[in-house]
Amino acid sequence: MQRITIEEMRAVYLQQILGGHERLAEFIANRWLFRNMDIYRFFEESLEKISPEFEKITELPADQAEALLKEACEKFGCEKTFCFVAINDVVLPKPLFERLQRQALEHLSVRQKDEPADEQEEAEARLRAEMDRLKERHEKKIAEMTKKHQQEVQRLQKEISQLKAECLNMRTARSVSRG
Repeated sequence: MQRITIEEMRAVYLQQILGGHERLAEFIANRWLFRNMDIYRFFEESLEKISPEFEKITELPADQAEALLKEACEKFGCEKTFCFVAINDVVLPKPLFERLQRQALEHLSVRQKDEPADEQEEAEARLRAEMDRLKERHEKKIAEMTKKHQQEVQRLQKEISQLKAECLNMRTARSVSRG
């Protein structure tokens, strides 16, 4: 499963659904509805205002359908609205359904054109963040190494001073013992 991409899964699901696999189509539609209860409630409330028995509506009047679609597209976007209308067989006049379908496809097309740029920007942002993290890590290491080096230099300078002092003491002691 880890090696299967979302695109590969999408292609298989689409092939199965178009091939008439009703149970899979119903499963996916139910999952979509479950994840999009907000639009379900919106349509349920809106259609109940038109008719309390909205399941019996054979076709929404054009003006009410127009207002409903306008509000739904503003709240949820044309793609999501079209998916809901198609999955739930909302009884729209055919011209409005076709217009909604065109709008959804146009929005999808625009979004897909923008996605590669967005994906590239996200990848670049991740790369920049990783580079910043590595830079910070290396700067910390360099600072630690510099501090250790300075401490070692100070230690060696003290040792040299001590050795010089010892040498001086030894020379002085020799001079005194000769003299």
